[in-house]
This record gives sequence, C-alpha cells and structure tokens, in this order.
Amino acid sequence: MRRSEVLRGVIAALLLAIPVSAQVTLIPHGTPAAVTEALKATFVPQGFQAGKSDDKGALFTLDKGNITQNSPNGIQVVHLTVEIQAHYRKKTEGLEASLTEEVVGTTRDQEMRNPVVNRTETDNLQKLLDGIRTDIEAKTKPADSTAKRDSSGH
Repeated sequence: MRRSEVLRGVIAALLLAIPVSAQVTLIPHGTPAAVTEALKATFVPQGFQAGKSDDKGALFTLDKGNITQNSPNGIQVVHLTVEIQAHYRKKTEGLEASLTEEVVGTTRDQEMRNPVVNRTETDNLQKLLDGIRTDIEAKTKPADSTAKRDSSGH
C-alpha cells in the first residue's frame, strides 16, 4: 500500500462523511473586512489562527497535532490541520460569502487535502454565515424615518 493510500485512509476515517457543498450566503451591504472580523470573533477564541485575508477571502487554521498510522513502511507520522477558508465575491445585491472546511494531512514528503463533508459541521458553518449576515444587516439598516413628530418638533 502506498503512503498516499494510507494518508487518504487516515483522513477519510476522520471525516466519516456524506457529500455536501460549500456554505454560501448573500450579505446586502456586507464588506470583506466586516465578514472577516466577524469570523475572527468566532474562530480565534476556539484556537484557530487567522491567516491571510484580503478582499477575496480569509484563511483560518487550527493545528490538531500529530497522529501515527501504521503503513507498509512502518509507522508514519501525519500532522493534521483544519483549514476554514472564506471566499468573497462582490455582486450587485451585496457580498457573497462562502465557507469551506478542509482537513490537511502532512507527512515529511506529501500533503493531502480533503474537504470536511460532515453534515453537522457544514450546517454549523451555514448557521454562522447566516448569523453574520443578520448582524451586518442589523448594523446597516437605516434609522426609522417614519416617526411622527408634533408641531413643536417633539
């Protein structure tokens, strides 16, 4: 069995998953900076490191440490990292924000990337995006201009 097959088996066993797609939401009046700050507020307290971010996206990583795996060549050490990637696309209706999550397994000589396709995890990412959209919408709603005032200005 080749090392790549062993590594795939390790990552697949960690995922125990069913296929799903990236989580996406449209945020009227959203900006990449506002979404990135909201994601930082959620992920950094959970131990994620904020990586590069710009108008096109942001990266958050969580070091899960090393695991050992038996292979035909002996015991192999695999370093696992969880990456959550935010992707931004400006649209006429607002900012489209999407999140994907990958488990990255690294050995001395290779790297394997597998998307997290666990329904619970992807549902949680969608709820997070929906919450961010709600928060940003609440902050950008115009003040109620229909309030009636009496003739004295009150």
